[in-house]
Amino acid sequence: MERLLLAVADGDEDYVAALASFLRESELFFRFEVLEFTNWEKLAAFEAQQRSCELLVVSASLARAVERLPESAVIVALLDSPHEADQPEGSAAAIFKYQSLVELVNKLGNVYMSFRQQPMRQHGNGPGAGACTVVTFFAASGGTGKTTAAIYSAADLIKRGKRVLYINLESANCVSSYLSERTQSSVDLGRMLYHIRAVQPEQAMEAAAEGKVMERGIAYNRPLHVREWLELRADDIEGIVTAARASEAYDMVLLDLESGLSTVALAALQACDLTVWTCTGDAASEEKRRLCQRALEELQLWGQLKTKCMFLQTKRVPTAYPPASGNKHLPYMPQWKTSQSLEDVWQSPYYAEQAASLWGALLEDGDRDGPAVVREAVPGGRPH
Repeated sequence: MERLLLAVADGDEDYVAALASFLRESELFFRFEVLEFTNWEKLAAFEAQQRSCELLVVSASLARAVERLPESAVIVALLDSPHEADQPEGSAAAIFKYQSLVELVNKLGNVYMSFRQQPMRQHGNGPGAGACTVVTFFAASGGTGKTTAAIYSAADLIKRGKRVLYINLESANCVSSYLSERTQSSVDLGRMLYHIRAVQPEQAMEAAAEGKVMERGIAYNRPLHVREWLELRADDIEGIVTAARASEAYDMVLLDLESGLSTVALAALQACDLTVWTCTGDAASEEKRRLCQRALEELQLWGQLKTKCMFLQTKRVPTAYPPASGNKHLPYMPQWKTSQSLEDVWQSPYYAEQAASLWGALLEDGDRDGPAVVREAVPGGRPH
């Protein structure tokens, strides 16, 4: 991906060099190329080359010395005094420059993230944008059948007339090899992420909507390059969800997460309308589920997440153990253990029937036993 541009402009050469060096080492600005300018003429000459920056950190004195600040950048003014109250016109925020660089850079990050999300949010609030439901498939540990449940869910929702976008955010995206043999196009998640980070909401929505109707009607994302996957951040998830909703191309977006808690997983759990938490019901799986739930409690997130969480017990053998944490379940398929083909796993009529009954309860009956959010969030659900 191309790097975004961040410019530091100040008359103090030593300060510019120190701040620019610190920004280059900061994880908050890993996506940026940091440029240094010690006077406005050099910055103006740079912009004359049509290479506008995304974030401009400029001394208040320099900002006031020019007639017009660049419109394309998020501008943060650096104040010489903590008591200075006159923020330059056109700047998004003003920050005292002589403070800890750690604190200063954190504040810069907060200002930039706040302003860069505004265009996406504005586009996401248009007509029809709220009709799209986001479902996150999550598991505390691997091997719970999470992805299998997500694929069968997508297929069943398509049969019910829903327009579905399936996004796999796992490091090992095995689903693409199965779907790519049956499709001619898909969603380029890498391109979508680039436009999200570049604050280009129209292009991000176009990238989100490029999935066409396919066999089973599932639009899905091409696998991210390993470097792109490693660079995923929490705010990317909000951008993906906002772009998909604002595109008005889908009724349902299914996010298939890497197992376990992470900053990306936490962002998805908070951004979605419904969480399908898969677990197998055995002692090890239940212990990992409890530990994960305890971590969410310690982060003070479980209170808001549990109202939209549905536990789904997969690989269930009814005679072996009861549905400990799951208020829904899918069956254990022992024949899959020896199967050498994904066709056998993802084209089982019996498993498809069980998945259909699961979503039938959610969409048609309102799911009396599940979380209340199911009845309110999922299109077509009938409240009781």
